[in-house]
Amino acid sequence: MDTEKHDEPKSKIDQLVSHIVRAVAKARIETESEIQGYRVSANEGYLEKIEQEMKPLLSPLLQSAMNSESLPDSYRDLLARLSEPENSWNPLLQIPAFIGALLAILPALGQVEVRQFVQDLNTENQNVPLSPADASDAVVRNLLSRDDAAGFAAQFGIPGDVFDVMIGLTGEPPGPMDMLSLWRRGVITQDFLEQAIRYSRVKNEYIPAILELAHSYMTPAEAIELAVKGIIPVEQAKEMFTIAGGIEGQFTMLYEASGNSIGAVEAMNLWNHGLLTEAQVDEVLGRSRINPIFYPIAKLQRHKWLQVFQIEAMIKAGIVKDDDAKRWLLEDGYPADQVDAFIHAGKASAVAKPKGETESMVLQQYSDLLLTETEAMDALKSIGYNTHVATVLLATEDAKRSHAQNGAAISKVRAAMLAGHITELQASSDLDALGVPAAARDQWLKAWVVEQGTQLKTFTMSQVGSFAKKGIISYTYAADKWRSMGYSDQDVLILRADYGDPTVATPIL
Repeated sequence: MDTEKHDEPKSKIDQLVSHIVRAVAKARIETESEIQGYRVSANEGYLEKIEQEMKPLLSPLLQSAMNSESLPDSYRDLLARLSEPENSWNPLLQIPAFIGALLAILPALGQVEVRQFVQDLNTENQNVPLSPADASDAVVRNLLSRDDAAGFAAQFGIPGDVFDVMIGLTGEPPGPMDMLSLWRRGVITQDFLEQAIRYSRVKNEYIPAILELAHSYMTPAEAIELAVKGIIPVEQAKEMFTIAGGIEGQFTMLYEASGNSIGAVEAMNLWNHGLLTEAQVDEVLGRSRINPIFYPIAKLQRHKWLQVFQIEAMIKAGIVKDDDAKRWLLEDGYPADQVDAFIHAGKASAVAKPKGETESMVLQQYSDLLLTETEAMDALKSIGYNTHVATVLLATEDAKRSHAQNGAAISKVRAAMLAGHITELQASSDLDALGVPAAARDQWLKAWVVEQGTQLKTFTMSQVGSFAKKGIISYTYAADKWRSMGYSDQDVLILRADYGDPTVATPIL
């Protein structure tokens, strides 16, 4: 039954479309002149064709309109009356009524229903080809072959040779600035660069201007810095500043504000020495990066305080009181316990030096046998050493003296044995007399015997020269001997000349 309900209005709509088209043709024939009538009659076939083409398009639309719940009842009745055969006698009135009804219906239908209707028609008629531009782009992107893409272009009347030109025009090169960078680095040639610019959207007449962009210019700040450092005159810097994009009226302000002043601490030192006035110090601070609200604090840097090492030196010298030194160190931020330790250490080191000097003098006199052990002990006790420490110091000094004496005696025994003045047996007896342990004695004797057997004497440089000069040896042999002693070839020539070698030309150097 639903089908019958839908078919009935559809039939009426078809009749309505037919009535409208035929009424238009009839009215034109009846109202125009005979010639116009013939013309309209000749077009009747064309109108009938329009009628056939309009039916598939308007019938579903009107049918949807009549069945739509959102359509007002007055419009629904109007469509029903227009589609009835008995109302076809007045087609001229039906035409504006029909058009008016359509215009009134479309907003009432809503965008959703109209859009869905159009989408359904597109779905049923999928026959839109790729545009020539999209087809050429697909070739460049390797999505379509040239021949397949040319088939799409042909449907728009684009011949193959024209489509090839479109392919050549498709795609963009890298940006001009990127290409300029490659050109500066020598990666591409100027011809390639200009070709790439032609492929961009830049007009060809602007290519020379684009090429100028490859060269960067100094910044306004750099132009000012050149003037500040005196590399170029101020007027030239002003011109370069403007070329670089700076505003001419700002140059003087920026130029005067550029550059750094001397440090605030250095300015305070000069102020202390009377080489700067306070006004000049204020000017130095004004050119610094110090905030003006801190200028009074910055000026406090002109005051100086003793350093820790200076306080320590005065403590050691005994020219400062403990309370003053303590106050100074506390004001410098040191904790109280560290201050006390520092002062005590300074005072102790002040006593330690003369005490050390006195100790060394006592031990030296004891070592030289100018003081007896008892006298040396009393002297050490008088400068603060207890008996135990004094005994250790004297015993150490005895050991040092004995070691020195034994070392000198052992060296004499070794030299006598190596020179052949005493035998190995005599050397062994002498070492025993010095109290050398047997193991050490035997080891030393073995070493001395080997040293005695391998000890060789060589002539001195002067002896070799004397021998050559007297004709005892040749100058060639003398030269070899000198080289073996470490003399260079140039020095050997000098020695040969000095000792009378007639074959050496002088001067050598």
